[in-house]
Amino acid sequence: TKHWLQDEKGYDLSTIDYFIPPQVNMRLINLVAAQMMVQPEKVYTNFGQVGNTVSASIYIALDQMNKGGLLQHGDLLALLPTEATKWVYGAVILRWTK
Repeated sequence: TKHWLQDEKGYDLSTIDYFIPPQVNMRLINLVAAQMMVQPEKVYTNFGQVGNTVSASIYIALDQMNKGGLLQHGDLLALLPTEATKWVYGAVILRWTK
């Protein structure tokens, strides 16, 4: 995903404010962040609070971040969905507006 976002789509990963991975387990969250060479403070996780929430995890995270005041107008977010084998195949990049 790192090379796809940077090389093919032209996103500079340093401009992304938050990466929101699926909350499957902390090992996978840390692995994806390390593979993408993302700073840990840019990776949002709520796994310790909600556990494995499968496909709803990214939406729960967005709701918690919004209600918690973490998201600011104009923030650039990378949503990192996965499928059953836990490999990231793509990303959704969005600009947060309020």
